[in-house]
Amino acid sequence: MTNRFLLLFWLFPVFLSAQSRIEPLPPFGSTLDSIRKNTHFVIEKLASSSAWMVHEYDAQDSIMTIGTFLDEKLTIASGRFKYYNYSPPHIQITYDYVTHKTDSVIVPAKNFLSKVGYYVNGEKTGIWTTFNASKEKLFVETLEHGKMNGLYESYNHGIVSVRGNYVDDMREGEWHILSGKGDTMLTEIYKKNKVIKKIDFIKNKYSHVTNPRSKYDFIRYLNAQLSKKGISQSGTKKSFYNITIDTAGRIIEPSVITRNIVDEDINFEVDKAIIDAMLNAPRWVPAEQDKKKVAIRITVQLDIEFNKRSVSVSLVNPSNN
Repeated sequence: MTNRFLLLFWLFPVFLSAQSRIEPLPPFGSTLDSIRKNTHFVIEKLASSSAWMVHEYDAQDSIMTIGTFLDEKLTIASGRFKYYNYSPPHIQITYDYVTHKTDSVIVPAKNFLSKVGYYVNGEKTGIWTTFNASKEKLFVETLEHGKMNGLYESYNHGIVSVRGNYVDDMREGEWHILSGKGDTMLTEIYKKNKVIKKIDFIKNKYSHVTNPRSKYDFIRYLNAQLSKKGISQSGTKKSFYNITIDTAGRIIEPSVITRNIVDEDINFEVDKAIIDAMLNAPRWVPAEQDKKKVAIRITVQLDIEFNKRSVSVSLVNPSNN
């Protein structure tokens, strides 16, 4: 029994003995879908109605679920439900490849609201919203009698990226793919979950943009520079590298996509060697838009082999962001 619950009983011994109980978790139906092993919960009979309020906690006493049921057996969910996710503390490492300095940040534990919505007689109904750890929306779904019916939205960094409608769990009508500025890039028209037509807006809008390009074999250049760069360890890994090709064609602002310390692909010695080679690369032909040179951010994924004699790389999948 935790101190929290001991304190709760100490403050309200008469009320809790009559109205609430703490029990090991029983086998629930599908309505309480966040239930996991090693959890415990408080059940409280609401004085204002015949409903039962449930608070579910994990092994660390972090709240996981809050909701009400119409029956004592907890089989008919009703009303608003909140689901939470617990993110344990971890170390996140970043490396400045220009100054060659490492920065380690301890990310504290966080218990965040991950989903909220309503049940009516055991069925999901109305708007259900999913959030990430930064409290940004990820998805908005409209349900009726447990089925997707109505507006659906997907978000990227809190901005709508996909919008459309469901009818009986099937996509129907116009579905729009949106840019970060809210422009429609692609519209797909659905009939009973099948695409019957596509309208591509981005092709015409951005056809006047030319991507940056190198006048030489960039991967061959990297391998030539890395051929005598011995590493203290031997191994293989995959990594994503972000670089910007500026208006003069120079590679600037190099970085590696952030990873947690538990990621087996972390190897600063290898990453530093590759980034240094990129920074010293010959200039590219810069991107152009409306006949004006513009800076473009590029993400490159590399397959990497390394040992005490050399480092070698091969291209996996380049893309423009």
